[in-house]
Amino acid sequence: MINESATKQIRPGSRHPRQVFRSLNPPLDGDVKINVDVALARYDDRGVVAAICRRSDGVYLGSSALDCPGFSEPAILETIAYKEGLSLVADLQETRCVITSDCQEVITAKKHDCHPAGNKILE
Repeated sequence: MINESATKQIRPGSRHPRQVFRSLNPPLDGDVKINVDVALARYDDRGVVAAICRRSDGVYLGSSALDCPGFSEPAILETIAYKEGLSLVADLQETRCVITSDCQEVITAKKHDCHPAGNKILE
């Protein structure tokens, strides 16, 4: 859900361009948007999940991050990130929200209300 206002920039000392996005699609008025994502350690068996919440006008409402030692499977970490996003919604006492993830497997599984890692992660 990224607008088409992307530009290519070249970092100093690099020959490879990277895309820089100027804006993201905001949620509808009155809704909040939770972006969830994960990062994997390069040389360790662990990951980190994070969730960030913003209002439709872009105002930051809160965020959460969680270290996950022993987890290195991206789909499992994305499921944990989704759950962390739900926890953030509850902590902020929001009632109308959109949770976004870049993991198609979790999005598809959530639409069908099942996930291969769900019985290990979700309560």
